[in-house]
Amino acid sequence: MSNKYCFNVDMGQEFDDLFAGPEIKVMNRNVKVANDAKIERGMLLAENGGIAAPATAADTDTTLFIASENFEAGSDTGVVTMVYTSGRFHRDKIKVGEGVDINNFEEPLRKVNIELTGLIQMKGEM
Repeated sequence: MSNKYCFNVDMGQEFDDLFAGPEIKVMNRNVKVANDAKIERGMLLAENGGIAAPATAADTDTTLFIASENFEAGSDTGVVTMVYTSGRFHRDKIKVGEGVDINNFEEPLRKVNIELTGLIQMKGEM
């Protein structure tokens, strides 16, 4: 039997290596999203002024999240999406914008109970 995290395939979601283990409880909540934001599952998001958007290099001192789903906000205001507020994630699966180094966010993420770890590829079933 495989020891993998998986999502409901009937809902169009499949195993994607985002989660790194159950050692830290995964918590989530809804956040308002910036107009016209295009968000991908696993993207590092920062909240500024109550609005979440893809994190920039300057966002190390803001509230940080990991996007839990693909989402396009459109031009409406007050649109919300779900984000992960805690958990253990594979560093290589976190999506960041150009010029953003995920390593600079490791300590700020740890402060909000989001831990990043390396991804170990194993052959065969466990």
